[in-house]
Amino acid sequence: MRTKSSGFLIASGVLMLAALVLAGWRLGSQSLWVDETYTWWFTRLHWPDLLQAARIDAVNPPLYYIYVRLFSPSGSEAPLRLPSVVAHVAGTAGAIWLGLHLGGRAGGFASGLLWATHPMLLWAARDARPYALAAALAVVLVAVFVRIRDSWSARLAAAAGAAMALGLITHYFFFVTVASLSLMSAVNLRHSPTFFRRWTLLTLAAMAPLALWVVWLLRTGSPSLGIGWIRTPVLADVPLTLWNLAGGYAGVVDLPSTLLGLSILASMVLGLRSDGRAAWSLLVGGLLAPALAVWVISQRRPVYVDRYFIVLLPFVAAMVALGVNGLRHRIRRGSLSPVTSAGLALAACLVALAASATVHVSPKFAKEDWRGLAGFLRSHAVTVRSLRLSEPEITLPLTYYFDRDLMAEGFQGPRACGQECWLVSRQPYTATHAFTQSIADPSRPRTPEWPAGCRTGTSWVSPTGIQAWELSCP
Repeated sequence: MRTKSSGFLIASGVLMLAALVLAGWRLGSQSLWVDETYTWWFTRLHWPDLLQAARIDAVNPPLYYIYVRLFSPSGSEAPLRLPSVVAHVAGTAGAIWLGLHLGGRAGGFASGLLWATHPMLLWAARDARPYALAAALAVVLVAVFVRIRDSWSARLAAAAGAAMALGLITHYFFFVTVASLSLMSAVNLRHSPTFFRRWTLLTLAAMAPLALWVVWLLRTGSPSLGIGWIRTPVLADVPLTLWNLAGGYAGVVDLPSTLLGLSILASMVLGLRSDGRAAWSLLVGGLLAPALAVWVISQRRPVYVDRYFIVLLPFVAAMVALGVNGLRHRIRRGSLSPVTSAGLALAACLVALAASATVHVSPKFAKEDWRGLAGFLRSHAVTVRSLRLSEPEITLPLTYYFDRDLMAEGFQGPRACGQECWLVSRQPYTATHAFTQSIADPSRPRTPEWPAGCRTGTSWVSPTGIQAWELSCP
């Protein structure tokens, strides 16, 4: 790898293959959770209806739904998630390119290893939502920014503009990445005024598609954006978010994510020591400043959720590349023996693989088991008319797994139970640092309120945050 480019290309191919296997293994084993069923519902519509549905829903811009509509082979679980797997593999290639420019071949391999195995990225790659696509576009954008900052190129400028425009209409939080890069370009204004002017003009041009979408969106009135469930963050959430970006602990501390986080933090410290100016720019402009800015905004309108910050992971990968490059220089100077350096590399790979395995086996990454609930309801001969739901969103996953006629029945809440009914409830809250609904929040009740005097009979409870009860009411 140090002497031959073919060795680096083989290593890069292995990393991309690992990203594909880790993201794609048993891709359809878990049920679609509520948010994924929105993807299913939207992408089964005709094009005008799809755009109108995304406009009414207002949670995400439309590009991801268009992407899935074009490239998903069918509406079952694995095909719906397959476009996210493809985005993850492309993101791994982008991370390798980013690391290669900042830290040579060693930095490229380290950055690619992080991207292929990071639990947060793997969770997104196995989810039929826009996070993996937004993260992939973000790492490509950051890689082009780093490259073009040293040598402006019209071709690379076009690539940066395209990645920026596509990212902005994939997920609203992509704006955080764009703002971070604008801040980093402004810091160097005195030394590179020409680059600052060019990058600012490029950014303004790339925001045009998002501006058109927002204007059309606002014509519906006052869109809710689907963020009413998000709580106001406290100051301690900021370091926890940075720790989540380092190790992907997903709200529950375990040994693999802790070791991965410590390894990445050690690499970042090495980067600060070996290339302080570049590393501090990435740390402050790419991680601290955006996290604090969103925290301040969230004191008035909460939007602070860790999975939204996935678009900042390119800055973590960049700092890891700088740190590994600094370690490589120490090896060349003889500060570390070849045996020690090989042992560190092997340990890093093992830690990364152990952390990636948690996405497949740890309960904290489990998706809501609507498939299991539907099987339970069928086994008890439950009818659509006897179902009562704790919230309207539950209609979509039950339509997908239980009965396609449920939509036509309309939403029926617990108060409409009558004498006999089946009540289905979904845990109404996702913790700030978790990725799925399987992480419980002790401060909020998990059971809904039902009419006074009702007695519960047979019940079904899943650790993934959904449950059902048979109710008998006076």
